[in-house]
Amino acid sequence: MADAKMLSVIRERIDSTMALHSAERVLDDAPASIEGKLYYPYHRYIANCMIPTLFGKKDVTIDCLVDAVHGLGATADRMSIDQVRVSAEASLEAMVELEEAESIARRVIAHRLGRRLRMIAPFEIHLEAQGLIHKGFWIAHSDRMRLMIDNTTGGMYPLATRAAVA
Repeated sequence: MADAKMLSVIRERIDSTMALHSAERVLDDAPASIEGKLYYPYHRYIANCMIPTLFGKKDVTIDCLVDAVHGLGATADRMSIDQVRVSAEASLEAMVELEEAESIARRVIAHRLGRRLRMIAPFEIHLEAQGLIHKGFWIAHSDRMRLMIDNTTGGMYPLATRAAVA
């Protein structure tokens, strides 16, 4: 890996063998192979929130990830992070700036709290940027189709045959 770099990566649970077996099951046991691995970037935030209740204020902590390529935000479960050395071409570049990502995270968390608690009273959100993290995906293909397989959940997503590969 001549142009290698260290990335913070969400702990992986699916190796290439498991990804290949999963792909073959979806492809009705058609022969498949792994093309490579791709690392997708996210801005990670931890929100410490103060929520008013009848008996004072309650502290709530929420993790939030903002897709650093497309700008979509979502709350997330707690996760373990590993430091992994990868080739530079195996990771996508972040396109969403920190200021925009923070604004997205704030909206996602406010929406989540508002829906979950069904309240009108204001709550305080203090965001702590945790930096850029990456999630790994395997790219598998057969004669008929290409799949992207999530390294953490095992979820599979069909890809266009012309989609870029690391």
